[in-house]
Amino acid sequence: MKKKRVQALLAELRSEVQGHGKLDAKTRELAIQLHDDVEALIESDPAEDSDVLERAEQLQVRFAARHPRAEALIREIVDSLAKMGI
Repeated sequence: MKKKRVQALLAELRSEVQGHGKLDAKTRELAIQLHDDVEALIESDPAEDSDVLERAEQLQVRFAARHPRAEALIREIVDSLAKMGI
């Protein structure tokens, strides 16, 4: 169930990022990479992957001021992954 919630959050994040025309290319690229990394992580045997979580937290900080909805989605993704033991 938590896996489905993370997938739903990822879909929301992708939609938010793609629909926001004011994102710089680097931020958009980082968000898409995070989406792909988290998707791969939850599809495999979840093991501790601090790199993915670190990138998520860095992206969350980037979004905090200008893109509060995307920032909230990333925060919820990180929280959900933590609850899954990742």
